[in-house]
Amino acid sequence: MKLTDDEVGNLLVELEQLDARVRARIKELKSDLGLKGKFSPKIYEGRIIRGEIQSSIRDLKEGHLERALDQVWVLSQKGLKIKSIQFPRDHKTFSQLRQECIRKNPEQLIKRSKSHGGGYRS
Repeated sequence: MKLTDDEVGNLLVELEQLDARVRARIKELKSDLGLKGKFSPKIYEGRIIRGEIQSSIRDLKEGHLERALDQVWVLSQKGLKIKSIQFPRDHKTFSQLRQECIRKNPEQLIKRSKSHGGGYRS
């Protein structure tokens, strides 16, 4: 999936707005629940989602488009509405595509020594 600079910019703006809305919602929940709401499941889930949004914003700013799109896909699967990007029905994340490629071509894997945990890495 290729994005133009304008689409990346629009996605970045939308993610920053989404981050602000999630932050406001967390603050609202905390004020409604008081001190006992500090460990509320809704606040906890909101903090996890906010962390994913912030990491995708950071990845977009640093130019790691594949990683950012994977995180945006995960956010859209959790039910967040992201209008600036539309994924096709049969969309596969870049990590899934990489795993399929490794399954088809296992010779591209590099064997790791036992002192580094053994096994293989891509």
